[in-house]
Amino acid sequence: MRDEGLRRLTPGYLENITDTKTKVVVINGPNDTNRFTILTPTARKKLRLIRYTIWGTATAVAGVLELYFGTAADAEAATTVIDLLTTPGSAGASSATRTWARGHGPGGVKDGVLSGRFRTAPGGVNFIHVIEYTEED
Repeated sequence: MRDEGLRRLTPGYLENITDTKTKVVVINGPNDTNRFTILTPTARKKLRLIRYTIWGTATAVAGVLELYFGTAADAEAATTVIDLLTTPGSAGASSATRTWARGHGPGGVKDGVLSGRFRTAPGGVNFIHVIEYTEED
């Protein structure tokens, strides 16, 4: 129910949603602070985010997830930083959701991946990343 409310309040969300893709990615929690790839676009396409949500599957060390485009080692070296998201410290707690108007969310370059990096090692916990996005030429 709450998600539907968020969608109705997002400007342009329901306008021609045929190109919208949703991907659920379960990342086996890195037990370190190295960069990892969250999403790779189709060849010769670029990603544009609509909504990003992260959940923890077990109790973890609460921390910060750097979310950015590209393969830089961290957000400080990245050219397109999206956000710093607080990660959950308890299982099932919805830790962070970011929503942007369709066509106005952060966009990467062609063939550019969506990357993440934990500033504090989360302790090997799996995180579920739910990404709503479009792919553009």
